[in-house]
Amino acid sequence: MSVGEASVDLLTSSVAAHYFTIEPFLKEVDRILKPGGCLAIFTFLPSIEVHYKDCSEQMTQVFAEMVDSLAPYEHKKIKHLRNGYKEMIENIVTKIRMPLARLLGFIQTFPMYPIYLQTKPEEAKKMMRTAEER
Repeated sequence: MSVGEASVDLLTSSVAAHYFTIEPFLKEVDRILKPGGCLAIFTFLPSIEVHYKDCSEQMTQVFAEMVDSLAPYEHKKIKHLRNGYKEMIENIVTKIRMPLARLLGFIQTFPMYPIYLQTKPEEAKKMMRTAEER
């Protein structure tokens, strides 16, 4: 797809910039953005902070351990997600309230979870059960 020079008002990248070769990408962005145009790069790998009755700190630790358990199965470029693209953009924190079941489901959408599940299915399932029980 060919995009004309100075023809784009807004260019977004959601959970993808870590796969780009940055210098050529930014050169192309400079070419296609209109004057005053905007490049929005964002990710959603969360720093999960759980608030629940009197066990908020414990639940936050449980989810931090879950994310750490998935780390060996992540692509090497995921480190950019883990640090929130800090070397690329300014960090803007977003807070979202969600029930425990949805949070567990969200963890399962991480790209490394299916790899963990395929590689060590019993451990992956146990991790999810343990998190729910804790």
